Amino acid sequence: MKRCLCIALCLALSAVGASSRSVRHEHRLGKTFYTRVNIWYENPRSIPSTNFHRGGRIPAGTPVKILGMQDPQITFLDEATGLMTLSHVRRHTRIPFETWFENMFSETDPKGPETPYADFSETERRAIAQGTIVPGMRRAAVLMAYGYPPSHRTPDLDGDRWIYWRDRRTLAHVDFGPDGRTTDAVVRDFPSDNGELLVFDPVGKEFHTAVNIWRADPSRIYSINYHEGPMIPAGTKVKIQSYGDELIGFVVDGETESNTIVHLLRYSNIQFDELFDRLFSTENVRAEGGPFHAFSEEEQRHIRQGTIGVGMSKPAVLMAYGYPPGHRTPDLDHHIWVYWLRRGERLTVYFRNDRIIATEP
Repeated sequence: MKRCLCIALCLALSAVGASSRSVRHEHRLGKTFYTRVNIWYENPRSIPSTNFHRGGRIPAGTPVKILGMQDPQITFLDEATGLMTLSHVRRHTRIPFETWFENMFSETDPKGPETPYADFSETERRAIAQGTIVPGMRRAAVLMAYGYPPSHRTPDLDGDRWIYWRDRRTLAHVDFGPDGRTTDAVVRDFPSDNGELLVFDPVGKEFHTAVNIWRADPSRIYSINYHEGPMIPAGTKVKIQSYGDELIGFVVDGETESNTIVHLLRYSNIQFDELFDRLFSTENVRAEGGPFHAFSEEEQRHIRQGTIGVGMSKPAVLMAYGYPPGHRTPDLDHHIWVYWLRRGERLTVYFRNDRIIATEP
């Protein structure tokens, strides 16, 4: 709650965002928003919410046009830079998709006369323009200059220390004094042999399946998402046995047989770690209050059965049928999704207003 309160006080954001799976985003598409914070990028089509400070930078207050919003991605157009895609890395950004959007974008210019920016000192404004942190900055100014620290290490923005990752090896510690202003920004390099690297290692940890997963051959569950064999229901507890080299090994709770998911790069337009985020969740999606319970009874029935039907929303289709392979459906905001049910057999799903209107055949 403190985190949301600080966000509201610092940048006049909406404190509590609804679950992204139950919020409709059409009212934002095609409209101009402003970046609330400086945004760094190396690959403009894959900008992780972890907030690495490398590469180019989109300045805070830049007008952009929102083109697509489908958890975990936001696609927007910056006239100076081109097409950009932000990716919500849930394991590092432990806030709802909707709240994350509001942290990043504003309907009004955050540098306008009736904003916290108007009260910033010239030193703070200069630091924001340069994308740096200097002593004496207030929390709101640090947020605009450096963006939000990943919340898996900084869950409370009222705390005295914020921890950023400049890159996967370099930490930036930002300390605040009793007056709420920065005392210094200390950047430390960690050696790879014993340092703290921002490397995701789920091996040995328990997760839950975020979508239904089919396994005709447990040793080769291809990311192309064939719908053959027994189904592992969404919400099933699993333990990760191996992770790397485009392979995810796991065992289902209560079973002894190992399962292996194979990331087929030639059919995918996402990175290996994003595939993991799509398939697995730290929270049980079917637990009380989880996204499963935001769906209608008919949608819940389809999810339990691993089927889809007319009227289902896109988030419900994803949980029931998994993600369509990216080589035929590169954009989930598109009104046509193409699944491969098995080799040589396709299913085309047609949407209107993000709900199924027809399938073919």
